[in-house]
Amino acid sequence: MFTDKLIKSLESREKAYRVFENGTDSGFGIQVFKTSMSFFIQYKSPITETRRFMKLGKYPDTSLKLAREHCRAARHLIDDGLDPQLEREKDCQQEKERMHTARVQSEIESATGSVTQLFEYYVAYLKDEGKRAYRDVEQLFERDIKQAIGYLKARDVKPAQIRDIIRAVYKRGAKIQANHTRTYLMAAYSFGIRFDNDVIHDNKTLFRLDYNPVRDIPVPARSKPGERNLSADEIYDLWHKLDTSGMSLSAKTCIKLLFATGGQRVEEVLHMRWDELDFNRQLWELSSSRTKNSKPHVVPLSDLAISLIRDMKQSKSEYVFPHKDDNELLMPSHTISKAVNRFCVPRKNKQGDIINSGFTKFIPKDIRRTVKSRMGEIGISKEIRDRLHNHALHDVSSKHYDRFDYLQPKKDAMKIWNDWLVIIINGEKPESNIIDITTRFKSTTS
Repeated sequence: MFTDKLIKSLESREKAYRVFENGTDSGFGIQVFKTSMSFFIQYKSPITETRRFMKLGKYPDTSLKLAREHCRAARHLIDDGLDPQLEREKDCQQEKERMHTARVQSEIESATGSVTQLFEYYVAYLKDEGKRAYRDVEQLFERDIKQAIGYLKARDVKPAQIRDIIRAVYKRGAKIQANHTRTYLMAAYSFGIRFDNDVIHDNKTLFRLDYNPVRDIPVPARSKPGERNLSADEIYDLWHKLDTSGMSLSAKTCIKLLFATGGQRVEEVLHMRWDELDFNRQLWELSSSRTKNSKPHVVPLSDLAISLIRDMKQSKSEYVFPHKDDNELLMPSHTISKAVNRFCVPRKNKQGDIINSGFTKFIPKDIRRTVKSRMGEIGISKEIRDRLHNHALHDVSSKHYDRFDYLQPKKDAMKIWNDWLVIIINGEKPESNIIDITTRFKSTTS
């Protein structure tokens, strides 16, 4: 029988030769090469009836004990009517297939997008489409979603995990924000499903989504349509209390401009650029990339609006309301909301005495509704109000109108609004002026 001592005593020759063991393991041997030795088994294949040799491993990498075990295992297969070499080839093929499947699965896994990637792609899509909501989506993701599920594959997220995220927002008292969280998650997953099935683009990253996990989660808080609009007396109080509120010049000027520009959208005013303004013609021209409905918009500017805007020419920024720390950046969108929220909260001194009773709660968006309501009261038609506010108009002529169409009626309406606003903020009573203003409006638009 083979021993390590015997094997090591075998001398190499010019040509390879085989040595068979004279023991109980039939066909067990070792082949001696010039620089190496390998164990083998010689056997008669029960399948082909031919003599075959099968390697059992190199010596000494494969020990004598292990080689003998391999030999005996092969002999058991032969006794069962199987060819051990064919079985080994099958096993090798199966292992190759298993490794190939594992490699493909690994490649698929690495190319399957995470929740973080889903929101990155969704935000990029919103930017490309000119949707201003992308900033809100970014902020919401960083604050409430990223830490909870951002690291997971988007397809692996379960409805229960989405529910827990929305519930956490709701429980901290931000009920409307909980609605927004659900809305943006729903929209991001719907985008991901469309992205996966887009036949136009060859997307290397896919999210492989089978369904939208947000779909069956009910809306946490049903929001009511906004009804708050400020009365003439409240406009007067607001205008003058802003000056003593301690609010930054940018914030209080922006709030006043929401009135003076005839109720334009908060973000459009907040992100006003100097190159959009033509003081000679008293016009503010917004490109389609700057408006909510992606339609260019021309706003006539009153003397009051121009005066407020000129007060902001304090830096070399391209923006009328730059970031307080960096002139090259925009003022954050939430700045005005936070400023108004603080403005509406009563303030106390160190002794606990109320020094400011606050203002009846409102939000910046309420100013747009206020202006539209007050304009209606002084006789400005709904059609002109809608055009002043750049509402999406769906009739054929409106879809293709030039941005300077209706400019003169808009100028007339803005003049009427400005006259009324100046009367209000000067503390005068508008009742005696309404008839004259309405008559003038009707005559200029007839």
